[in-house]
Amino acid sequence: MRIKKSLATKRYIKAIPVSAITIGRKGRELVDVQEIAPLVAGFSDDGNALADLGILSEILQKGVLVMAHLEPELEMAKDYLKLLKKVGGRLHLQHISRAATVREIRLAKKDGLDLTCETCPHYFTYSREIENKAVNPPLGDLNDIL
Repeated sequence: MRIKKSLATKRYIKAIPVSAITIGRKGRELVDVQEIAPLVAGFSDDGNALADLGILSEILQKGVLVMAHLEPELEMAKDYLKLLKKVGGRLHLQHISRAATVREIRLAKKDGLDLTCETCPHYFTYSREIENKAVNPPLGDLNDIL
C-alpha cells in the first residue's frame, strides 16, 4: 500500500543525536570531539557519571554542550561547578534529584556560569520514604520534593 505524499510529509520524527563523552561511555578516553561535534547537539555519558575531572575539563574547553550525569549527585555537582567556573564551557546537569544540588546550581547561575539542568517527574513525585524505586540517580528524601 502506498501512502499519499501529503500524509507522509506530515508524519516525521526529528531526532537530535547526542554523542558519548568517552569511548564506550567508560570514562577513560575522550571521543574525537572535533570530528563528532558538527553531527550532534552535545555530549553525554548519560547513565554513567564522569569521575575524571581532567576529561571533563578537556571537553568543556572545546566549546560544545556537555550533559553530565552525577553520582553521587551533590558532591559531583560541586566539583563540576567549580571546574566550570575555572575553565568555562557549556554544562547541562541531568536528572537532578536533590534540593541541595538545586541550591548549588542557583548560586552558580548567579555567578554567570553557562549552566542548565533538568529533572524527571519521579524526582519531584516520589521519595525514598514514599516509594523507593531503583532509579539513577537514586530518589531523594521528602525534603528534596517539598
